[in-house]
Amino acid sequence: MYSKLRPFHRIRSWQGLLVAAALLLSLLSQIAIAGTPDAIEHGGHESDCASFHTVTAGETLTGISISAGVSLSALAQVNHLSVTDQVLIGQELCIPQVIGAASPVAPAAPAPSQRSGTSASWTGKYYNNQNLGGDPVLTRQDTAIDFDWDAGSPDTSVTNDSFSVSWTASVTFETGTYRFTAVADDGVRVYVDDTLVLEDWNVHPATTTVQDTELTAGSHTVKVEYFEASGEASISVSWEKQVEVTPTCSIQPHSSLSTFWTHSSLGCASAEASTVWAAWQPFEGGNMIWRQNEDAVYVYANDGDWTRFEDNWNEQALSNNRGTPATGLQSPVRGFGYLWETNDAVFNDLGWATGGEKGFCARIQQFANGILLIGDTVETCHENSHNFASETAFAKNALQALTGGKWKFVCNTETHGVLKPYWDQGELGCPVSASKTLWSAWQTFQTGYMLWRQDEDAVFVFTDEEAWTRFSDDWDSQTYTSTRGNAPDGMQEPVRGFGYLWATNDDVHADLGWATDAEKGACTLTQAFDHGTLFAGDTVQSCFENADNLVSETVLGANTIQALDGGSWAFVCEVQVHGKLEHLWDYESHGCPKAAGGILWSSWQPFQTGHMIWRENDDAVFVFVNGNSWDRHDDNWDDQAYTSVRGTPPDGFQAPVRGFGYLWENSDDIYGDLGWATAEERGFCAAFQAYADGFLLVSDQVATCKEGHSNSATEIDFALHSLSALNDGTWTLR
Repeated sequence: MYSKLRPFHRIRSWQGLLVAAALLLSLLSQIAIAGTPDAIEHGGHESDCASFHTVTAGETLTGISISAGVSLSALAQVNHLSVTDQVLIGQELCIPQVIGAASPVAPAAPAPSQRSGTSASWTGKYYNNQNLGGDPVLTRQDTAIDFDWDAGSPDTSVTNDSFSVSWTASVTFETGTYRFTAVADDGVRVYVDDTLVLEDWNVHPATTTVQDTELTAGSHTVKVEYFEASGEASISVSWEKQVEVTPTCSIQPHSSLSTFWTHSSLGCASAEASTVWAAWQPFEGGNMIWRQNEDAVYVYANDGDWTRFEDNWNEQALSNNRGTPATGLQSPVRGFGYLWETNDAVFNDLGWATGGEKGFCARIQQFANGILLIGDTVETCHENSHNFASETAFAKNALQALTGGKWKFVCNTETHGVLKPYWDQGELGCPVSASKTLWSAWQTFQTGYMLWRQDEDAVFVFTDEEAWTRFSDDWDSQTYTSTRGNAPDGMQEPVRGFGYLWATNDDVHADLGWATDAEKGACTLTQAFDHGTLFAGDTVQSCFENADNLVSETVLGANTIQALDGGSWAFVCEVQVHGKLEHLWDYESHGCPKAAGGILWSSWQPFQTGHMIWRENDDAVFVFVNGNSWDRHDDNWDDQAYTSVRGTPPDGFQAPVRGFGYLWENSDDIYGDLGWATAEERGFCAAFQAYADGFLLVSDQVATCKEGHSNSATEIDFALHSLSALNDGTWTLR
């Protein structure tokens, strides 16, 4: 889950040669022989990124991939985006690493793939609208999703234009990485077990979209959604398993490191593994490691950067210049403390120590592209010193530090595929055990939630203040008296174990208020990590004998919760909220981002009783009526002339022109809702992001975001600022 912004540009048919060139460059770079490893220096921001690129006016994703020497699909995959999305001015894209083969005995072969196609028993539901709305006009079984209807339709019951289809099938996969490919005219989305794995929900000619995703072995529900706007209609969806062929290396990874090693990341070993005396200390924002064989301190920050520093501490006294730590935190001492006190960047990156320094025996092996480090279980490797490896972060998990300056823990246990998009290793660490589906109960309150877990027989209280607390479940079917009075209209008093805790604990009652819904038994997918737990809904039919799974009716029906060991919790999203919109975004109102945000070209015009906005990325006109609702309208103006039927505007007002005018002249409802324009239309640059339940649009002060156009938002008399539009039709402008 990256913190950078990432959508893409649409691939048109004329870009085919550029795409081929990008793929060729990628292939050449992937089979290149890596040179001698350099000394490890300062790193970037993400463990999978070689560098970052900020999109400027006129750039396309294809052009960026060629300049960076990476394939278009690799650039799309690492940024979690569809290759047919538009890049937005100011987006920061992760440029993926290209790892060389580094002195193998035999050269690496290109990764073959196993073609799966879409042969399955697909249940197709066909709708006479573009949004899969209402009841389908046709339901049938399709053996594959590979259709070219030209200018026609799938069936006589389906209209030639403006239709949509939803296909669902149960498909058995092996464990591995699968490349999904869709060629569609117009929009397409692909889900696996309700997780979106590919999306290009736009109007365009036949366009190819590629996305890789990891799947576990077993049966998965695959859903494909498609819509056709007008003209020709076609859709084809397929997938193939990616198979990596590992070359033979002259030196093998140590047996304790082999399960953490991949040739694609690290290349071949350049030396045998060795055990060295080391010291480790955890911090709020990362880790420090000292290695005796180098007499150097390594700083590993949670943002994915690592840096090497000479150990300049020679037993001199420390200054204690950082103040007093908060409860539960501490200042480092000795060499770690000297670096931490004398280097502001290190202090700012790491914060305070969360535990004491531990001496331990570290097994380290150098590879062509970095190192692996894990705790060694020997009794000692340094005279008169105890080996505390079992009490470090490297007892079960390995540290991978790449030559380019990126690092991460390579975990001994896999994060569940459903939870992986929401897993932030910097915050949660590695899994401490495999995921499990447990029988639980959830109840929603005015200001929070209660969870009961059968495996712990405990009640967890999650408050809207983003704090959680664990309580033993002391209810044993005994009766109890509630002193909370009568529930307000629409509210209710909890019962059973929830009710016992709520009735007997004044703090819980004060934190949560009254229940807003009944208690629901549910199957909860959970996995514990070093520093917290992730909770998500599991859609299995049941996980407890003779009990229905009502998880879809609970808070986990459409949400994933991260609960940190420190007592905080939050709903987590797969895509990051854009930095310029964070102060306006609210999870409860907007939901999670559907894609990365960025700066886009727009236009705005104020009216007597509302506004019109046009967005280039959607080519649509949005009408906002004061004190009422908003609606989206296709922009059907194509420079054609049109007749004005509205008469002469009153003094101080004017008739809109261009696309706004065309819509306003041809819709009596819009004219009646908005009245006359109070100022001329103005083009401006907007920070924009779409969410599950609406979008945010804020006028931005960048100099320009479209070549040859000035940004009116930088002018003193420009009025539009922060617009929040929700899918329920409500909107606010601040």
